Amino acid sequence: MCFRPPAAAKKENKCPNCGTINLPDATVCANCGAELPKTPPGANPATPPPPGAPGGATPPKAPPTPPAPPKKPGE
Repeated sequence: MCFRPPAAAKKENKCPNCGTINLPDATVCANCGAELPKTPPGANPATPPPPGAPGGATPPKAPPTPPAPPKKPGE
């Protein structure tokens, strides 16, 4: 039995129009000619990018803290 890490699997370049599996570096579908999605080499389009990464979800920022009121003389 052979156990390969997920990165060792060939990346599919499936046509969103007709579902044909194309070569990984193809830009148009060999069957229908539709433009294929552009994914960087080694990227798995089914896996979302981690938070903080370009295109990934980032946690919402907390609103800024209002400044403290000025102190009265003698305090």
